[in-house]
Amino acid sequence: MGDYLKRIGLAAFVAVIFTAMVAATPAHAATVTAANDRPSALSAGQTAEHTLTFTTPTGATAGTTITVTFDAPFNTASIVEDDIDIADDGIDLTTSASACPAAETSVAIASDVITFTLCAGTTITAGSIITVEVGTIATSSGTGVNRITNPSGA
Repeated sequence: MGDYLKRIGLAAFVAVIFTAMVAATPAHAATVTAANDRPSALSAGQTAEHTLTFTTPTGATAGTTITVTFDAPFNTASIVEDDIDIADDGIDLTTSASACPAAETSVAIASDVITFTLCAGTTITAGSIITVEVGTIATSSGTGVNRITNPSGA
């Protein structure tokens, strides 16, 4: 019985040490301010361009991700990287659907979520105004041809 308890104690000790060694990396998310979405059309079921603006209070460094999530009733299925632009204080960042370092910003779209990853050498300073354009108004890194479809009427 004594050896059994020693083994249980040793296993518990190893589990605690292992858990301490596998520390979780904290997420550093900042709440944006002055957020706004200006769609080009508000009618139910109609396609629309979206111009989103927000201010980042903390800025962002290379490797940081910025996500924009549309509510599920919006249909973003046809949106591709060329349909999306991102600008920092009015200066367009080059985008690419491929991983960094093909551009200043990598763009991925999945399940109504647009994810921007800042590539090496790209930073956004605190207080910057970020503009995201989605749809045919995106013309910086490719020409947008697709739009987001508004939710259908209830």
